Amino acid sequence: MTLSTSRQSRLQAAIDECACKVRDYQRKMKNGDTEITMDIIQEEIQTMIQLRKELKTSSNQEESDTSTSDMFDAKTNTYNNQEIGQYESEKSAEDRVNVLDSWVHKTGSKLEKIEKNFRRVEQSKSNEEMLAKRRNTTTSVKEYSRVEQTHVQVGQSSNTLSDRPTTLRTPDRSDAENGQVGDIKSKDNKHTSQLTSENARLLEETQNLRDEITKLRATLEEKESKSLEMEKEVLSTKKLLNEEHERFQEQDSDRKNLHVQFSKLQDSRSRLEAEKLNLEALVHEKTIELAGLRSDLKKSMQASSAAQLEHEKKFGLVRESERRLEEECFRLRSEITELTQWKVANDHTVRKLETQLCETQEGLVLANAAKQDVQDKLSMLHKQKLIETSDKEHALERALTAESSLKVVSTELQAVKTDLISLEETHRVQSRKHSSIDSELGDLRKKFNAQEILLKKSGVSLHDANEELKEARANVQKYKTLVQSTKQTVFDKTSEMDRTRKQLSRAQTELASALSNNRDNTRNLQQAKETIKNLRQELRQAREEITALATKITSLESASSKLSDDLKSKAKSNYQLSKEADKLRHYRTALAVVIPVFTAVLLYSIIK
Repeated sequence: MTLSTSRQSRLQAAIDECACKVRDYQRKMKNGDTEITMDIIQEEIQTMIQLRKELKTSSNQEESDTSTSDMFDAKTNTYNNQEIGQYESEKSAEDRVNVLDSWVHKTGSKLEKIEKNFRRVEQSKSNEEMLAKRRNTTTSVKEYSRVEQTHVQVGQSSNTLSDRPTTLRTPDRSDAENGQVGDIKSKDNKHTSQLTSENARLLEETQNLRDEITKLRATLEEKESKSLEMEKEVLSTKKLLNEEHERFQEQDSDRKNLHVQFSKLQDSRSRLEAEKLNLEALVHEKTIELAGLRSDLKKSMQASSAAQLEHEKKFGLVRESERRLEEECFRLRSEITELTQWKVANDHTVRKLETQLCETQEGLVLANAAKQDVQDKLSMLHKQKLIETSDKEHALERALTAESSLKVVSTELQAVKTDLISLEETHRVQSRKHSSIDSELGDLRKKFNAQEILLKKSGVSLHDANEELKEARANVQKYKTLVQSTKQTVFDKTSEMDRTRKQLSRAQTELASALSNNRDNTRNLQQAKETIKNLRQELRQAREEITALATKITSLESASSKLSDDLKSKAKSNYQLSKEADKLRHYRTALAVVIPVFTAVLLYSIIK
């Protein structure tokens, strides 16, 4: 898993680098850098697509591996289904992050479209200005040529009028010519009237032309003001685009930070899995040790029960010996009564019997003392066994608590595992979305290239430019409405970006809480390890105590066997009973010294 995740992280980093390069190349193309061509950008896009394909193949392989691992983890999933509700909030946060990424990509594509539309508007505007200048120049030239023609005609007519009187004065005064003078004057009057009418008409035309020129100037001023307004709007939209681009870069950096946090979570997951395996091995060892302790406890209980039965048998034998001694005493008393009757005859025999009676009474006293000592020893052994059983029960309870804590830790590890699997799935979905967005970018770039070719062709002929200007005037109004709508959409997008920032901050807080939970889990694991170490020490102490108790039980069994032998010998002879009483006194003194020392040692070990 670590190798595949590292490979995916490398591929994602390479894809991000290619995307950054493509953006830089696009910016340089916009700024007019001639060194960068579309071929370079296409090569970068192809490399990015290949990297996307490799990432898809690796993700598919991981899905197949996860499917096989899920077949093995089917039993554990039954337990994990109980904790799904705790992690729905984290999944919802991840879904929000995915939605934000998709929205950011969509806004980027929309912004690119808006930039293309503004470029078209600027080109149409420049073409319109050029055509307006050309039209103004052509109209002014035509009007100037007309005015010059009219002035030439007026000059010619004035020259003819000035030349005609001279011609009339030069010829000789004859009667025939005097007759024609009236006709010439009438013709001159007609011609002068025509010239005055033409002059008035030309003055009217010049006045009309001046009015048209003033109107054209007013329209040009209006167009210039509109163009300035459009430039201002374009600058404002460019500023908004730059702000959107900066926000997009910030979101891209946030996304990269999320990828880094995801890789860190995967590393922590691998560490937790290794610690889980170690804990499972420790749990297995502890279960084996607990089974051994339970078997040892059963054996010790059986041995203690057998020792109790043996002590009870010995106590019954002591009672039988006491009963026999009492019967002998009763028999001796009866004999004494009989001998008192025969006292006169047999004083010597009476004295012997009295001595025997004293000896038997002393034996009874010694037997009663031995009986009391045996009862005290049995009570002490019973108390010690009860203490040992209580200590062993406490050790078992501690082991059970340790097992429950280990189970809780394993459940938490499984929960972290499910979280990491969900994060991997979201990462795959994001990679798929990025691949689809890259394909859409390729299509848009193809369209952009086609549009550039069309614009180059459109600049060849002025006739097409005039038609495009007519269409551009209609489109300008549309673009004005579009600009207004884009302003509103940009305002809405800013509000949405603020919301997305808030959501990202929430997601970051949730990730911080997840990291704190992981830290708490590590602390709990350390505490569990410490408790396991303490349990091991306690188990070792319990084993040592069990071995000491076993040695004590064997010593006590040997002592009890010796006591039984001594009691049997006492039944045979009173002399042996006296000797055995002395031995019992010695044993009593030894036990009186050993038992408090042993209890002090036990208390000292328990206190430690």
